[in-house]
Amino acid sequence: MTLHTMTDVRHQVDTLDAQLVPLLLQRLQCMRAAAQIKSKRDQVRDDQRVAAVLDHVKRRARQLGADASDVDAIEAIYSQLIEFCIGYELRHFDQKSAQQEVGR
Repeated sequence: MTLHTMTDVRHQVDTLDAQLVPLLLQRLQCMRAAAQIKSKRDQVRDDQRVAAVLDHVKRRARQLGADASDVDAIEAIYSQLIEFCIGYELRHFDQKSAQQEVGR
């Protein structure tokens, strides 16, 4: 990857964003599916799963040659992503529960 100018950098970031957005949408679809599958609200947050995901992404970053600073950045990004996804899933779980209540 050759990034000599801000135009190069911006073009590369735009290219990466074009790849990331569809993947993030797929991740959100998974959260919606999880909200439909889970039967209890307290099942949405699974701290063991959070730890496993963070371990996995840090290990993957290291495999890709990331230095310690980059691994820390990946962990921070994923921590925020996971927290957002948990909130997103909770909102969808609550919507499902409210719809079920109305249907009774």
